[in-house]
Amino acid sequence: MSEIRREKKGDRLEITPDIDAALQYLSALNADRRRELYKFAYPSRNIWKEIVAELKLRGDLQGTESILDIGTGTGVFIEELLASNHRGAIIGADLYIHQFQPAHQKLKERAERGELSRGVGFIRTDAQNMIEIPDNHYDVASSLFLIYHLSYPAQHILEISRVVKPGGLFVVSTRDPDNLFNLWHYAGEAAGAIGAKQHEPFYRQCDIETTKNLLYPFEDIYSDTQDSELLVPLDINPGDRRGLSMYRDAFLSLSDSLIDSTTGQPIDENKIRDVEAYFENQIAPELEAFSVINLDPYGRPSIQDRVHQAYFICRNIK
Repeated sequence: MSEIRREKKGDRLEITPDIDAALQYLSALNADRRRELYKFAYPSRNIWKEIVAELKLRGDLQGTESILDIGTGTGVFIEELLASNHRGAIIGADLYIHQFQPAHQKLKERAERGELSRGVGFIRTDAQNMIEIPDNHYDVASSLFLIYHLSYPAQHILEISRVVKPGGLFVVSTRDPDNLFNLWHYAGEAAGAIGAKQHEPFYRQCDIETTKNLLYPFEDIYSDTQDSELLVPLDINPGDRRGLSMYRDAFLSLSDSLIDSTTGQPIDENKIRDVEAYFENQIAPELEAFSVINLDPYGRPSIQDRVHQAYFICRNIK
């Protein structure tokens, strides 16, 4: 990600879906801040844990398979695999691998202490051109919440088919455009107020139906969709405003990817501060006003949004 920081300060960037993703995750915490909101979905689900459980239930994950986790980020899926006592080699791959090194180092240290499997490693690769990986190399590959970040998602699918063994498994997940719709709406509203704009919402290029249609090299053997209401309470404990603070952090995690309408480049630090001020002065009061009619199951005034995502488990039929 240091390459993006250098480019952001100097050379002009062509804002592609890949670069948009890199900007979104200038801080490795950005993904975690949005993911934290999902615990307030009703019903609440952990897609990463569910995938592991489903693979084991079907008998497709015995614990010794070699697994490639593409777009690994902070290693959320790898943690779930290790928690299930998976003993086979697991490789996490990401184009911006250096950005997530602190999280990866913690996983490696836990493995060295014997808390987790020792067969964990990380590599840098482009998900659309994985030249570092031989043909027919892995038993299982996963690409979770990555595909809509790619400029050439169809090429990514073909690359997966190449590196997974015949009869091996591929797990892919994606989201629909209405996932966290209100959060993105507020980010767009703030962008307009400070003379910026959002990159074309990337979910639209690889929503659930589009992603399903891209999977023609594979046999679709299982799929599941989550379509849940999200209700983030303003106060997790009385008067703490912790839920509002979490929503604010998730909102601000999008500011790195806002584009200056004049320069066509990512907004600078001054405009990021303007986004923060806009949230405090305009958005937060609106959220508080509407929260009284959006009560969570515990009767707490809440911020309303939506979770709409899906995953597919496929078999490589080449």
